[in-house]
Amino acid sequence: MTSTTYKQKIAEEHLDVIKIIYLLGKGIMWRTQLKQYLQYFLQMTDKKIASAIAALKDADIIHIHRYCNRQVLRLKKFGIYFLTKQTRKNTASITFTTAKVLKSAFINAILLYELHQRELDMKIDEYIKMIKSNTTLLAKDKSNHHILTPLLQNPFYKNGWEKIRSEVELLEEIRQNNINRLNLHPLTKESIYYYDFNLNAIQSRGVYIGGWHYSNAYTVYDKRVKLHGPIIYIVDTNNKYRNVAKLEKLLKEIRDYFDSLLNTPQGFTIQFKIIVEDAKTEMYYRNNSAYNTLCEHSVLNEIELLNLNVLHEVFAGVNLIR
Repeated sequence: MTSTTYKQKIAEEHLDVIKIIYLLGKGIMWRTQLKQYLQYFLQMTDKKIASAIAALKDADIIHIHRYCNRQVLRLKKFGIYFLTKQTRKNTASITFTTAKVLKSAFINAILLYELHQRELDMKIDEYIKMIKSNTTLLAKDKSNHHILTPLLQNPFYKNGWEKIRSEVELLEEIRQNNINRLNLHPLTKESIYYYDFNLNAIQSRGVYIGGWHYSNAYTVYDKRVKLHGPIIYIVDTNNKYRNVAKLEKLLKEIRDYFDSLLNTPQGFTIQFKIIVEDAKTEMYYRNNSAYNTLCEHSVLNEIELLNLNVLHEVFAGVNLIR
C-alpha cells in the first residue's frame, strides 16, 4: 500500500498534470489530449510525459483505463482532495462511464482547438480561469448563467440590464433549489419559469456557449456600435441533430431565447458551430439538402461545421457515437 507521504510527494511534483485532468477533463481525460496540453503549457517531451503518468499511476493517484485501444486517465480520490483541499470524507469519487468519456473527448477537442487558435501563449491557471469565466464548456450542469454577466458591461444593453439581471437571479434560484432537493434541504421560494428553453438546461442538449464574438450593430439613428453575440457549440454524441428538422428547432429555441432576453437588437448575430467527429460526418451534412437550405435561409445565424476529427485522433477510428 502506497504511503500518504509518498502520494503527496508525487502529487506535488506533478501538480499541473493533476490540475489539467481534474479541471479541464473533470477528472477524466484521454492520454492523447493530456499530452497536447502538457506540450503546449509546459513544453514537456514524450519521455517526461510518460514518466509523469507512470509516477502518478504507481502512486495510486490516477487509474488508467484501456478504451478503444487508447488510454483514458481517471483521477482517483486522493488526487481530487489533494487539489481541492477538501477532506477525504467530503470528496466524491469519479466514476468511469461511456458518457463521461465521450463528453471529455469532445469538450477537450474544442478547448484544444481554441487554445491553438490563440496568438499569445497562456499559463495553465489563467487559461482555466478564462474558460470558466467566459464559456460554459467547464460549467457544471445547470450552472451556466454566469455567461450572461458580460452583457451587463455592454452599454448597448443598458435598457435591458434589469431584465438580464433578473434572469441571472432567477436561474441561480432554480439552481439552488436543485441543490437543496438533492441534499434534502428546505427549498427557497418556488420558482416559476416561463420558458421551455433556458441556460440552466442547455448542457443536457449538448449545447455550450464558447464565449462572445463582436459584430457591428446599428442604433435607430444608424450609429454603429459593438455588440456581443454568443458563440454556440453543438456537440451531438447521439446523432440526434443529423435530423435537420431537430437541429433547426434547436437553433430556433436558442435564437428565441436570446431575442427575448435582449429584445433582438439590430445586427445581433449568433455563431453556431456544429461539432462533427470526422470527414464522413462532415460530408453527410454538406450533402444534405435540408441542411444546406437551413444555412442558406439563415440571416442572422452564422452556421459552421467544425470537424475536430475526434474519431481518429482520440478514438483511434472506433466509432463510439450511436
